[in-house]
Amino acid sequence: MAWKHIFGFAEFLFGILLAWMIIGREGKRGPARVRKDAAIEFGQDRIAFWGRLIAIPTFAWSAGKALLQHHAHPWDFLSGAVLALIALFFLFTFPGTIVVTDYGLEQTYWFWKSRRIRWHDIVEIEANAFSSIKITGTDGTKVTHTSLLTEAPLLA
Repeated sequence: MAWKHIFGFAEFLFGILLAWMIIGREGKRGPARVRKDAAIEFGQDRIAFWGRLIAIPTFAWSAGKALLQHHAHPWDFLSGAVLALIALFFLFTFPGTIVVTDYGLEQTYWFWKSRRIRWHDIVEIEANAFSSIKITGTDGTKVTHTSLLTEAPLLA
């Protein structure tokens, strides 16, 4: 019985560590990478990247365990559904890598269509208080640099 509480506390500490890995390192992101073709790449911070890759299967496993094994209370189903939604949220909100080339900006995603804006098509550059920079093209295409990507001041 005591082991159950020890494992529960260990899972709680693991969750705090994952949260720190994903969002807790505000302003401590690594440098942008210069590629061989002279393009500058603003990728995801390695610690935040691996934190997300660990969090997705962790939440999915917990959700599956709650949905398949526990049916004594309605809360068991609800907690499993919430954990599954959190796993899907982490999966589909991976920030896209921004590549700056001679022709313009390109933001590539794992599960979404890439966004491209040529330099002469940029209409608006907006920086907000949440450490994100939003660049809008003439056709409404938006490339967003969030605090989860590397080196925001260089892009601005």
